[in-house]
Amino acid sequence: MIYDQLYQANHVVDVATITKLTRNTLMIAVVPIVSYYYLKSKGGEERVQTKKWYQLIPLFVVGFLIMAGVRTIGDSGMENTQTAFGLFSPEQWKFVTESLNTFGSTYLLGIAMADVGLSTNLKLFKNHGLKPFCIGMIAAVTVTLVSLVMVYLLGGMIKY
Repeated sequence: MIYDQLYQANHVVDVATITKLTRNTLMIAVVPIVSYYYLKSKGGEERVQTKKWYQLIPLFVVGFLIMAGVRTIGDSGMENTQTAFGLFSPEQWKFVTESLNTFGSTYLLGIAMADVGLSTNLKLFKNHGLKPFCIGMIAAVTVTLVSLVMVYLLGGMIKY
């Protein structure tokens, strides 16, 4: 059970969604930049095939942009003409978006998590040592601590 279900506080999910969408939107710029510099740094060590700019963008970022665009255009149509894409009434559009949301958050997220788990090979720790694990753990703890501090410092500014 998540917080909004436990305490009937729907605004919590809205604020979390805005926060996550902002982070994902910023990733659109950060991921290709990090990919570019990573490949550039590898150039001297080993032969790395030069990539085109669009090959530096992961497909999940492209999918995010497409879905954000579809939702934005549909919602804009709702505001202007009371139909999404000239096809869906407000009730139908709400059903479509909620169905896609449920499908994505239930099934697609589950499949993605299963993929991560099934493709994880614990023998990598033997080959690479604990250093990558420790770096990942430090990064996760840092993100958690920064998030907690930001919520504590800025949480009162959120009005709902």
